[in-house]
Amino acid sequence: QVRLATPEDALGLAILVASMFGGLPNPDRWSSWIEKNPAIAYVGVIDGVVISCGFVVPHREKKILNILSQEITPPTRLEDILEYRAGEHVCLYARTICVVENDVAGNPYSHVQRRIWATALLLEIYRSIIQLGAEGVVVEKMYGRSDTKDGERAMRSLGMTELKTTTSHRNFVIDFPSSGLNLVRRYEQQFLIWQRKLAGE
Repeated sequence: QVRLATPEDALGLAILVASMFGGLPNPDRWSSWIEKNPAIAYVGVIDGVVISCGFVVPHREKKILNILSQEITPPTRLEDILEYRAGEHVCLYARTICVVENDVAGNPYSHVQRRIWATALLLEIYRSIIQLGAEGVVVEKMYGRSDTKDGERAMRSLGMTELKTTTSHRNFVIDFPSSGLNLVRRYEQQFLIWQRKLAGE
């Protein structure tokens, strides 16, 4: 039900986000992001319809802090998106995490149904972050920001801590080196296995 998005999913992702926030995002831009790093976007699909999505994008920390400091989100250029490589140090930025509210007829889905879809989406993101450890990617921090209740719940479900903000958005972070979250412990276990394999142990 939930999987990594492909460039061909970009239009469906944009339509879902537009239904939630208004204003159709540029699907060609998102498609180019996914082509550069295929492990940054997640999509839930039922009968060919996108019902959930989320982006977790690797950036330099300076880029993310710039985003968090501004009321209007500055554009992300293709060169701002890092590729996942063994030994690469990255900070992750969780953005555009959402679940459809209404069916094609405009009838609202129940809170229970939406919560089930949101949980499936977050579990896939959770697993993918742990997988970065197995691939030797050095995650320093994970940031996010939201101005919706759903987004806030998603950040808290991932174990993120709320930061002070100078905007109307709510900002969150996980500091991997100091965190005791189960997510971070499982990531570190996989990273340690990768290190041992690298050393030939």
